[in-house]
Amino acid sequence: MHPIHIQQAPDTSELGVRFPHTRCVNCGTHQGLAEGVLELRQTTYLLVAGTELLLRFPVVSCERCEATLARRALSLPQRLFLGALSIATVLTFVFLAVSLDLDMPAWLKSNWFAASVIGGGVPAWLWLERHRPEHPQTSYYQPIRLKRLKRSFFGGRIERMVLGFTHADVLREFTALNRPLIDAGVLGAERA
Repeated sequence: MHPIHIQQAPDTSELGVRFPHTRCVNCGTHQGLAEGVLELRQTTYLLVAGTELLLRFPVVSCERCEATLARRALSLPQRLFLGALSIATVLTFVFLAVSLDLDMPAWLKSNWFAASVIGGGVPAWLWLERHRPEHPQTSYYQPIRLKRLKRSFFGGRIERMVLGFTHADVLREFTALNRPLIDAGVLGAERA
């Protein structure tokens, strides 16, 4: 099977969406700002294949928050899969050790399942905890997220887009800048 990547990247300037350029979109600082590119993606799967829509928007961020523009947030299923995979790995090794009757403490032989869940769950939890934002950042991941997107069936034109913001002041400024699009129902903005 050969992967075929069809990536659609429409010109986002045609959408008329404007982002605040007076503060960092993540931490809200007004100092040390530089323009960056925020890439928002939506992947639609159809049985075994899918299409990916890539939207690029010019936004400003400070030097410390620049890396967050490229980090896509993990969805709940992805986080649950990460935890389950970690637990399953430890469970497999402990089960093999118990099955082979290796020399191990008696409490581990009698509580091997609980020890596996704890032993596999703690590293996954620590990894997820490590990805918390540093103050004053509002997100370790992208501070602006594509919440919903409605496209026309024929042509794929964007009919409605809803963006989620992690910083309340950026959300307020974005809403004020794009009031005509929001009132027309083409654009929506909410807390991420």
